[in-house]
Amino acid sequence: MPAGGGRSVSRRSVLSVAAAGSLLAACGGGPASTPSAGSAGASATATTPGRAAEREHERALRQLERRFGARLGVVAEHTGTGRTLRHRPAERFAMCSTFKVLAAAAVLRRSEDERRLLRRRIGISAADLVPYSPVCERYAGSGLTVADLCEAAVSHSDNTAANKLLELVGGPRGVTALAHAAGDTVTRLDRVEPDLNSAVPGDPRDTTTPANIAATYRALVLGDVLAAPGRERLRAWMLATTTSADKMRAGVPESWRVADKTGSGGYGTGNDVGIVWPPSGSPLVIAVLSTRGERDADADPALIAEVTTIAVEALTT
Repeated sequence: MPAGGGRSVSRRSVLSVAAAGSLLAACGGGPASTPSAGSAGASATATTPGRAAEREHERALRQLERRFGARLGVVAEHTGTGRTLRHRPAERFAMCSTFKVLAAAAVLRRSEDERRLLRRRIGISAADLVPYSPVCERYAGSGLTVADLCEAAVSHSDNTAANKLLELVGGPRGVTALAHAAGDTVTRLDRVEPDLNSAVPGDPRDTTTPANIAATYRALVLGDVLAAPGRERLRAWMLATTTSADKMRAGVPESWRVADKTGSGGYGTGNDVGIVWPPSGSPLVIAVLSTRGERDADADPALIAEVTTIAVEALTT
């Protein structure tokens, strides 16, 4: 999962798409895949100061779905004002690598009772390696500490590291249990890397909803699910994410800080979930989940970047 380019999407360029609403609607074509679960409709809603601005953001998100041929789920919240932007908030999407934040958090919770856990060295064999393991492939035949595995999984999206974390927390069910501990009874993990990335439309395995994953990330990074030392470690690993330069980080101003986790999989699944801090004021929580209709379709990072820009605009102006 390469990091990609820099922050090149401006708010004005994204929102100017809304002005062409009638033209894009005339082109036809809806989202590429049907919702797999959830009762919420496709309409976006935002608690913005003016209805005109709200409609502008609604149109912009719908038009992105048409333009990219994607089904798009978005939940964004300003933690200071409570303003929100929601589009398909209760529909299920495959988590893909966004689960790795939950896996690391489950390990951190365990470490609160096992003080030496993060320093424990875990062996890595050649047989353990699965595709996309940029850190662990360098340590096959030796090993890494549990803390290093957490960093590899979250900051570098290393799949072998993620599987090693799952072994420490009882397998995929340990991630589901962590979600429950955060108040999320919807998010579920059923498989390990790389099988969990199949993202077949309608398959409930390894899925979440935009509303649930946003709330869970908020609870882990800003809440008290983790003790302060673990929360600070998790935030640091997320701030060091290397796979988001052309996604969420491309959609915010240069001066903002982003602690996020990306994910990608089959059917053009492209996700990014995180907490973003402006230079002053309260952070925003943003969850962007997307999928396309064809099994071998590629995710387009520009979609996530443009949605992020719309979310920032909706919540801060």
